[in-house]
Amino acid sequence: MNSLLYLPIVGSTNDEISNFVEEELSAPFAVYTFNQTKGRGQYGNVWESIENKNLAYSLLIPCSSIRISATHFNFHTALVVRDFLANITDIQAEVKWPNDIILNGKKVVGILLEKKKIHHHDYYIIGIGVNILQENFEEISKAGSLKTQTNKDFDLQEFAKSFHSYLVKHLLEDKKEIKILQEYNNHLFRRFKVSVFEKNTLRQNGIIQSVDNEGYLHVELEQDGNQKFYYKEIKLLY
Repeated sequence: MNSLLYLPIVGSTNDEISNFVEEELSAPFAVYTFNQTKGRGQYGNVWESIENKNLAYSLLIPCSSIRISATHFNFHTALVVRDFLANITDIQAEVKWPNDIILNGKKVVGILLEKKKIHHHDYYIIGIGVNILQENFEEISKAGSLKTQTNKDFDLQEFAKSFHSYLVKHLLEDKKEIKILQEYNNHLFRRFKVSVFEKNTLRQNGIIQSVDNEGYLHVELEQDGNQKFYYKEIKLLY
């Protein structure tokens, strides 16, 4: 089986990829499209994408190939994507907790990591949406694309193939969890900067301190002091 398969149109690449697995895979396999109609984001959110402007990509990796925890693998994935974008744009790229990628203050990538059993074998499915050529985001003021942030055009097919090669090469690197967490915190969006947070519908200023081994975000809040939060327990408005 070819390690990368192009699909002209698909509902969700994360949902579709398992249909192409007929036996146990020992190496990563990916599908991608530029026309995803029912994309999914983190925690039930919808990932909307305009046809022939953006990349929807899903990578299937045998869990047996990964020797770090799911939390650290999630962080590692975000860092690899961040590194790729920083390399091709020569622009500061950061990770917004837990795993959105920010380029010059705008979200250009969303990542959805899932675990699924297929034919009695466990796999990670990494769904990644990359805004590439889209220029109009209407009410989504915090979103951007590679084009809006660099003023450059990108060939979609070339981007997808280079992206895939980079991810497969670097995701399987043997890295220590402590090193991953250190790098993750070094590239953490809005760390040590005063930002606006929403907690239980109430807004207050706070400063991100770090993310810990269990994936909790530590924030020093103006009214509530130092606290830690899991996904969806607090919202960064910045």
